[in-house]
Amino acid sequence: MRSYISRSAAVFVFLIFFFNSQGVGAQSISPPALTTPGPSLEELWTRLKSLPPSLSWEAAGSLLLEAPGERYRLGFRLLARDQRTLRLEISDPFGRPVYYLVFYQGRIKALSLSDNKIVPLNLPALLKAFPLPVGTGWDDVFRLFWGRIPLPPGEVGSVRLLSERDPKRMRLGINGDRPQIVRLETEPFRLLGTEFPARGVSEAIQMVFSDFIELGGSQWPKKIEAGGLDSEKKLTIQYEQIVPRSDIPDEAFLIAEPR
Repeated sequence: MRSYISRSAAVFVFLIFFFNSQGVGAQSISPPALTTPGPSLEELWTRLKSLPPSLSWEAAGSLLLEAPGERYRLGFRLLARDQRTLRLEISDPFGRPVYYLVFYQGRIKALSLSDNKIVPLNLPALLKAFPLPVGTGWDDVFRLFWGRIPLPPGEVGSVRLLSERDPKRMRLGINGDRPQIVRLETEPFRLLGTEFPARGVSEAIQMVFSDFIELGGSQWPKKIEAGGLDSEKKLTIQYEQIVPRSDIPDEAFLIAEPR
């Protein structure tokens, strides 16, 4: 029992070094393009870039980390106004809160509840330990919890419409510093996932969003998966409960420095 708890505690620390979508099997970034981009591409790109912002909500679920020979499941509770104002509480396998991770006013803090200490955060270590693409920032990590992905700031000139057999599903090829393939469903309009090719020290990554529900007139995934093709690492965010809230006070996002 002590060995299991110790091993789980190590994973908690690992998660804090992140903290962070998909199935296995990344694809090539250059499938054949269709005809010259037209209004349909413009419309798809506009809708993708203008997906509704994050809801203010309280949610609960689990984080599942899988790698060859390892499998860890941790509970979480998320209290958030948006992707930059949130508090993520991570629990051990027995349901006891062990860490608070707060993102507030552009600053990130993590508190270990067991010893009441601020835990150093190391994003580069996170990117090596989890199936996340090169260039992922903290905003991108938390954006995953809303089923959102990083997109280039440019216009449709860097985007291509790729071939797809299902007329209700589309794929967009995005070129640039971080090329990717984005998968969409048109009716109802929702983001199904994205794929990043291998690049430098980063393996090919695929992110998949599923189990959609409607909140605030938009589609929101209850299951988010990120997987690496080469390492067979996989991170799954599974929501069990999502409750919209508009009364979250500032105090919820404050962590006092331990004395």
